[in-house]
Amino acid sequence: MTSLLTFEVDQARSRQGAEAHWEEKAPYFPIMSSLAKAYLSIQATSAPSERVFSAASMLIEKRRNRLDPELAGKMLFVAQNWDLHEKHLQDILLAAAEQQEGEEVQGSETPAAK
Repeated sequence: MTSLLTFEVDQARSRQGAEAHWEEKAPYFPIMSSLAKAYLSIQATSAPSERVFSAASMLIEKRRNRLDPELAGKMLFVAQNWDLHEKHLQDILLAAAEQQEGEEVQGSETPAAK
């Protein structure tokens, strides 16, 4: 318990960056340190939200000004996740083809004569 309190005091006094801080504390808190390194290294960006707004501006325009907001949201969701769906479907089809090929190979093998 004392080490945790000392850690909190050290953290409050520290002026170093978060990554350097967790590198220093890694021997004492290895799991927290690895989590901090993983999550603190993610760069904040607005690119995903900009892509959604761009897609929304193409979907909701003057000709579609009466489009139900719930339907528009669903359409945007499908549009943004379509590539992920296609990749998942390809993975499933590939696995099924490999399984079928494996079954055909096993079925064509003749049992050894007794």
